[in-house]
Amino acid sequence: MSTKVALVIGAGPRIGRSTALAFSSRGYRVAIAARSFEDGKFNDEGHLQLRLDLSDPAAVQDAFVKVKKAFDTAPSVVVYNAGARTVLPPSSPLTAVNPSQAMQDMNVNVTSALIASKCAVEGFDTLPSEPASPKVFIFTGNKLNVMPLPQVLVFGMGKTAVAHMTENLHGVKEYKDKGYRFFYVDERTADGGVAGLDLDGEAGAKVCVELAEGKEGGQGWWYTFVKGEGYRKFE
Repeated sequence: MSTKVALVIGAGPRIGRSTALAFSSRGYRVAIAARSFEDGKFNDEGHLQLRLDLSDPAAVQDAFVKVKKAFDTAPSVVVYNAGARTVLPPSSPLTAVNPSQAMQDMNVNVTSALIASKCAVEGFDTLPSEPASPKVFIFTGNKLNVMPLPQVLVFGMGKTAVAHMTENLHGVKEYKDKGYRFFYVDERTADGGVAGLDLDGEAGAKVCVELAEGKEGGQGWWYTFVKGEGYRKFE
């Protein structure tokens, strides 16, 4: 069996770290990418750290090259967990939009996500076609693609764009035929609200592993879930 590699982009202390640990516990070699890391070092948990500033989309491809060089194979699972969130006054958000900051935020939230998905598919194409080697790209999302919240206007625009991208990629016949899968993972409260600061890293990590292992049950590209319950469809 070939080496299984997972790449977690945006490896923060909650979802990112929990997801990395969850995949390593399932036998994956794991690379984690964040702006604050020391590049090329393995941490105490055995994860390859990559320094990656996602406000520069041109840097994304280099991260994938480093993963393949370190593990001698491309990642079969990529989790895009990065996000840039600038808070604006809800009564008049446009007056506070800074063009430079908005461009940086959109690079993190959308453009680098697009480039990461492109690099992931190029890597998938080099992997063996076998059931034991799932090829999955997961975006960690939220409800902002369907819910207005003007104080995080640019952040919500990013989630909307990524949801649109995921739905389209999930439906591409060539990718389906090759077994490539794309998901937008969206944790909710029990009443369907935004989990927000109550996001649970371990619950999100569990979902990511289950999706990678093909346990989603055919729910489609938009995977809404509740902690302790799993998938639940919300209108």
